[in-house]
Amino acid sequence: TASADARAQVGSQHIDQVIPLTIKVIQGKAKTLSFGLNGEGEVTEVQDANLQSWSIRQAGSGRFLDLQLKENVTDLKPVIKIRSPKLKLPAAIDLTHLTPGESVGFDSMVNINYAPGVEGAVTAAQGFAPLDAGEGANRFQTATGGQIRLSLNRDGASPAPVELIATTLKGDVHPDGKSISFQLRSTAHVTEAN
Repeated sequence: TASADARAQVGSQHIDQVIPLTIKVIQGKAKTLSFGLNGEGEVTEVQDANLQSWSIRQAGSGRFLDLQLKENVTDLKPVIKIRSPKLKLPAAIDLTHLTPGESVGFDSMVNINYAPGVEGAVTAAQGFAPLDAGEGANRFQTATGGQIRLSLNRDGASPAPVELIATTLKGDVHPDGKSISFQLRSTAHVTEAN
């Protein structure tokens, strides 16, 4: 059986998740435990003293997180870190999350937090039950996995990577009256390197 408590921090460039996972081997001796992985995020780290190793496996259209256990381990609490592909706001993205894989009992909570400068909304939550009342639900529960689709924008108060300020457009009509020459002047205010 497995229970996950995912905490997703949505930033302007990435979604970083920390997922504490509680696993109990109910019957037999387990060497490898597999969990499904929905979404495009990359698992960057899995830590637990009872883990021998971990790997990502692709099988058909599905991805799996395989945990290889040390001998005679029946309880473990690995902490999994996942990072999304680089975001370019505004964006619509599916939140990467764990699914039951081969576990017989599975429960997952997902908490979504937005960093300053980022506005977000959940536009689809298939297979997940919202745990907050109202439109701005940011906590979800699932026993099967599914899809959480996020729509992300910059907060109205935060500057874009490049903003044009002190912009003027000047037009001069040609003496023959058949054309106009335009000149656009502006100052670019850049807040991100490169």
